[in-house]
Amino acid sequence: MKLFIPDIGTLIQLEENWTFTLYGEYRNKKLYDLLGLRYPSVTVVELPKGLILKIDRVYIRKGQSAFSSITFSVPKPKSKADKLSQPDNVRLGGAKFWVKLHECNEMEMDLVTSNEETVNAIKELYTEIEKELIDSEKSSNIYNSTKLLKIFNRYLGPGLNINNLHTNQPLDRFLYKMISRMEKDNEKGKEYFEGKFKTYLRDFKIRKIME
Repeated sequence: MKLFIPDIGTLIQLEENWTFTLYGEYRNKKLYDLLGLRYPSVTVVELPKGLILKIDRVYIRKGQSAFSSITFSVPKPKSKADKLSQPDNVRLGGAKFWVKLHECNEMEMDLVTSNEETVNAIKELYTEIEKELIDSEKSSNIYNSTKLLKIFNRYLGPGLNINNLHTNQPLDRFLYKMISRMEKDNEKGKEYFEGKFKTYLRDFKIRKIME
């Protein structure tokens, strides 16, 4: 078993119906309304297999295990194809609710990564850059290394970081968008990434031609 701690924004999909206790607290009210339940009664609910959820908040504090919980939101499908394939997200889209941690651990789910080739390649690039920054004499200042990696995460796009990365785009298109964000950026450090991104994109195209 591998340890998995989701970052904020991580998308997951239920692999089985999920039953848990829903508490009559104001943050859960929209889900009560969408499920047609009487608020604020405490009730047991079941969410359907196939529903996509987004991690919105993870609350774990030492000495306060009774309050340990994860807050989820239900993303609304945007494209016509997604609306047809995700009817439960259409029905429950926009809801936000929290569930106690012990019941979250009963959930059968899988990560939504979409285009795995792109996700794995970007993570590989991030790891290469991270290692180079750590090993480089120029980045002996740990703050500079951390700052550069933060800039990399920003180039991934709104709401994304290396821990919650998901996309349907092929790698070349995703890299083009990263390069576009980089070229519009005025922050010091972007020059470090210019060669990295363009070299990685060039090597990717060469590999595709050779296949």
